[in-house]
Amino acid sequence: FFLPRAAGYLVTGLATGSYVLVAFLEYLGLLPHFRPFSHRTPPYRDLSYVLATVLVGGIGIYGVLAFTVRAFADLFQRKSEELARRKAVLERLSLKLLSAREEERRRVARRIHDEMGQALAAARWALAAGKVEEADKLLAELGEGLRGLARELRPPLLDELGLGAALTNLLEDFSTSTGIAVEKELRVGRYPPEVEIAIFRVVQEALENVRRHAGAKRVIVRIKERNGKLVGSVTDDGVGFDRHRISEGLGLSGMREWISLVGGKLKVGTEPGKGTRIEFEVPLPSSETTS
Repeated sequence: FFLPRAAGYLVTGLATGSYVLVAFLEYLGLLPHFRPFSHRTPPYRDLSYVLATVLVGGIGIYGVLAFTVRAFADLFQRKSEELARRKAVLERLSLKLLSAREEERRRVARRIHDEMGQALAAARWALAAGKVEEADKLLAELGEGLRGLARELRPPLLDELGLGAALTNLLEDFSTSTGIAVEKELRVGRYPPEVEIAIFRVVQEALENVRRHAGAKRVIVRIKERNGKLVGSVTDDGVGFDRHRISEGLGLSGMREWISLVGGKLKVGTEPGKGTRIEFEVPLPSSETTS
């Protein structure tokens, strides 16, 4: 029955026409008729009986088949539309994943160029000037920067001890390297790997924005479970920005993509001169909640 609707109605018409044809061929004696009760008068030789049979039986067959064809055609159409929607969702998710990956590559390239490239150039200049101790210090800082970048790419604490430990380490490193005060409230447990890495990346990108653009003196990070969701925020007291002019820059698109990949939502609140607040929530499987 999984035919296009027009083909289904054609099959229905052929079935009904075949029934009518058989009835008239029996009436004309061109087709033998099976008679279970041979002593009774054969009604199929009565024209009024044949016409009534054709009318009632034909309409009945047509009605049943037409209803069946329409029902299955509607079902087939709904299934086809559902498959098309799922395909579109998968394509969008694939694009988001690629976009998030490219955003991460841009961030790493920016760190290498802005921080490590400058440190390496300074070390070369110091060596050329015969300042060995200064060059040694710069190279040590460069090595620490490389180790920090490796931790950012895939923090080992995230796999070993979970989201809370990884974020605590990230916030401590951020405060030490920038001098910006950090206040944290992390009431979290262990979650699926995709949830933990998504939350970590969002906080990481938010801190990178604070480092590069906010001019903030204080950052507050809060994450906790509430009503089957993991909710959190990153707030700074920096310069803020105009959302309408910045659009999805400053890594906002990457943060949205990370959160959307785990079925969550992200909201940005900011105004020039009034700091920035990034809020997010991610649904958790019931077996993952600890509150």
